[in-house]
Amino acid sequence: MPLPDSMTTSSMSTPTLRTCYDMRRGQAFRCGGIVCTFLLAAAAFGLLWHDRQTGDILRRIHHGLVICTEGRVLPGASGAVIAPDAPTQAPVSLIGHPDMVHLNLVSTSGGDIVVWPGSVMLQDALKAARANSNLVMLSLHDVAPEAVVMLVLKYGMRHSVVLQTDANSDLENVFRAASKIMVAVPAETISEVHHVIQLAGRHPLALLLPLKADADVFEEAHRNSDAVIVRASMDNASGMQWDTVLKQPVDIIMTNHSDRLDEADRD
Repeated sequence: MPLPDSMTTSSMSTPTLRTCYDMRRGQAFRCGGIVCTFLLAAAAFGLLWHDRQTGDILRRIHHGLVICTEGRVLPGASGAVIAPDAPTQAPVSLIGHPDMVHLNLVSTSGGDIVVWPGSVMLQDALKAARANSNLVMLSLHDVAPEAVVMLVLKYGMRHSVVLQTDANSDLENVFRAASKIMVAVPAETISEVHHVIQLAGRHPLALLLPLKADADVFEEAHRNSDAVIVRASMDNASGMQWDTVLKQPVDIIMTNHSDRLDEADRD
C-alpha cells in the first residue's frame, strides 16, 4: 500500500488541528458565559444585600421628605398603641400613619427600659411599631445602647429604627453597639460634621442639624451621611425659616406639629 505524500498528510492533519481549536474556543465561550452569569448573579445579590442593609428608612427617604412626629406609647387592651404627641383633637391612634415617631427612653430602677412619658416597656413599643410598619427614632439619653440594640434586633426592627444620641454621648461606644442600626448625631458646624463622620466610619449615619445651620453645613452633611435631620417646633419656626429649610438637602424633619406640615411640599 503506498504511503501518503506530504500533501496528503498535511490535508489530513489540518482539520484535526482546526477541530481542536474550535473545540477549545467553544469551551472558552462557554466558560466566559458561565463567568458572566456568575458576575451578574453576584451583582444582583449585592444590590439586594445593599437594599436590605439600607432598609426601610432609606427607602422612605428616597421617596420624599420623612416627617418624624413626637410620639407617645399608650397601653391598650390588645397591646401598646403608638400615637403622635402633637396638640391635636384627633383620637388616640396612628393619626395619619406618620412616617416616623420619636420616642424618649429611660431606664427604671429595676433595669427595664420604658418609653417616657408613661411606663410602657420598649419591647411593647417596638412590637406596636412593627405591626404598623412605623419607622421609629429612639432617643437614648442615659440608657445603655447595648440593651436597646438587643431589643431592636430581637423584634426585627434593625432597618426601621434610628438611635438618637446627644452631645454628651460616648459616640464610639454607641457606634460599636449599634450593629448596623442607623445612629443620629447632633452637629452644628462643619468641623463637628467631620468629627462625627470620622468616628462613624462605614456605620449608617444621620446628622441632626439645627435650623440655623449654614448652607455649607447642610451640603457637607448631605454628601457624607446617609440622612440629614432637622428638629424644629412649628411654634418657633417662621414661614421664612421653613421655606429655607425645605430648600436644603433635608431628609427627615422632627416636629411637634406634623399636621401643619401637610401643607408643605413633601416631595
